[in-house]
Amino acid sequence: MTRSIAVFLIVLLGVPGICVADDNVTIAARAVSPLNAITKPVVEEAYRRIGLNVEFVHFAGNRSIVEANAGKTDGEVSRLRFVLNKFTNLRIVPAPLFSSELVAITNDPRIEISDWKSLSPYKTVAPESFRLVWNRLKSHNDAHKVSNTLEALERLLNNQAKVAVVNRYEADRLMVVFQLRNPLIETTLLESHPIYTFVHKKNEHLVPRLTRALEEMTRDGTLERIWLEKCARPR
Repeated sequence: MTRSIAVFLIVLLGVPGICVADDNVTIAARAVSPLNAITKPVVEEAYRRIGLNVEFVHFAGNRSIVEANAGKTDGEVSRLRFVLNKFTNLRIVPAPLFSSELVAITNDPRIEISDWKSLSPYKTVAPESFRLVWNRLKSHNDAHKVSNTLEALERLLNNQAKVAVVNRYEADRLMVVFQLRNPLIETTLLESHPIYTFVHKKNEHLVPRLTRALEEMTRDGTLERIWLEKCARPR
């Protein structure tokens, strides 16, 4: 067999570790998620560094991860690690993109919150998609689900709740975008969790390369630069 024919067969049939697709990947993302403002440019740069172009496909709610798990896209842009418990066709890229900080916010200076248990005396709201939050609040008798972070903040500002449990970054950005000027007093950080990107199992061979790219982005300051650009709070 000549060398040219052998190379042709390798490309045609594929071998482990060699991607036979073109240079584009499709990554599922939630249509409404301020957190994506950070994670999408990080993921896009990581793929660029391994020679692949990213097209983000947006879906409502949790449909993005369902589509990614079904292999209809090449991966999911960003989620917490625990999604692997349910979406078993996904593979985690173990270098974190970002840390998600869950905070309790109130506009009542008399309220003091130190941990999850200290929320119990107060009417509390949180986005229904925050599964981890609802696991923590399962014994809270006056906790109420809302559709998203914006609604949680609006309930707080309209005195329909005493405390909102939200993602710090999402709350900061929404207060800027929607000019929520009423003073909100941020209380103690409740929990912080790393956010990861995921690939479908058909792309598992990309995990080591993406991991190295993200580690390099940490070392050269790219992750910090994106964080500062996207998360800088208004003064």
